[in-house]
This record gives sequence, structure tokens and C-alpha cells, in this order.
Amino acid sequence: MKIVCLGKNYRAHAQEMQELLGDVTKPLVFLKPPTALLYQPGPIRLPDYSTNVHHEIELVVEIGVRCKAVAAAHAWEVIAGYRVGLDLTARDLQQEAKRHGWPWTLAKGFDTSAPISRLYRPDEVDGEITATRLRLWVNGDLRQEGTTAQMELAVPQVVAYLSGYMTLEEGDLLFTGTPAGVGPIRPGDELIAAIDALGEMRFTVATG
Repeated sequence: MKIVCLGKNYRAHAQEMQELLGDVTKPLVFLKPPTALLYQPGPIRLPDYSTNVHHEIELVVEIGVRCKAVAAAHAWEVIAGYRVGLDLTARDLQQEAKRHGWPWTLAKGFDTSAPISRLYRPDEVDGEITATRLRLWVNGDLRQEGTTAQMELAVPQVVAYLSGYMTLEEGDLLFTGTPAGVGPIRPGDELIAAIDALGEMRFTVATG
């Protein structure tokens, strides 16, 4: 099982990170290890080597069948369902990696850096998945709000793009990027992440 993630798939987030968007047909791609996954009730455990871990709410696409070079028009046929996800990022390590031109693995791949909800199968989706609202609260304060309609590459294009470079297998998780509003989390924080077409998930950040 692979966790494949897109960066800079929401223009507003790229701008808040002072990133050049570049060619939107060729998004930034990185991987997380399976040990990054975290299921409810958690908790999220912050790595001791970072002092600045940020939340990033994302729509996660789960692949249902082994596939390669899938045309966007046929992407829906290989999707098992969707999850609410968080791409937690050690921002201090990421910024250092950017300065040196290093990969983002240590910033993105720590244990519990990929909290996810249960799987919502296509027949459970309430509304259009390509135009649904994402929101994230920390301790009751709304931090992130956006819609999947703002994605530079929509769900079918994400599947087509990634499957053009690598074989996707049953159970693979595709993190599709985050809207603007990312920010730090601290021990004891409660996070609520919600996608209107799916549902919500709650996690707390461990205090020790």
C-alpha cells in the first residue's frame, strides 16, 4: 500500500507558502510511509525533532483495483472510495529541505502524520465530490475552509496523472492537496476535519 501525495494542488495554499505554482499539469508529488497512517481515535503524536508541525486537511482518494495509465474519463472506475485526511507537516524541516533542494520525506513521513477517516464508498457520497467543502477546526476555531472545486487537478486528473507514472494498487491512498489556512498544532489541541460530501473526523494531539 502506498500513500501518494500532491503538493501545490490549490493555488491559494501555494501562494500562502510563497511557492511558484508552475505547470499545473505536473504537480509536485511525494510519498508517506504506511507507518504515517493514523486511525481514530488516535492520538496524533508530534515528532520530537520538530517545533512547528502544521495541519493540512485533504480529500483522500482510495484506489480499488490495480491499474496503470488510466484515462481521466475512466478514473471513476478504479476508485474504491474517499476519506477525510490530514497531511501533517513538520514545517521547519520542510523549509530546511527546500533551502537545500532536498526531498521532503522527513518533514512529511513521521509516525501519525497521515490521520484518516473511515472509507466512504462512492454510493455513500452525499453530493459531487469534485465540488465539496473542506473545513478544519483547531480547538473550535475555524482554520481552513475551501472546496475541491479549487483543485488545480480534479480527482479524475489526479488518478490519471499518478497512474501514468506508477502502477496504482488496491488500497493505495492519494492525498489530493490542501486549501489555504494551514497552521501549527500543539500538544492538547483537538482537531476536527470535515468534508461536506463525506463526514468528519476528530483527533487530539498527545500531550506526552
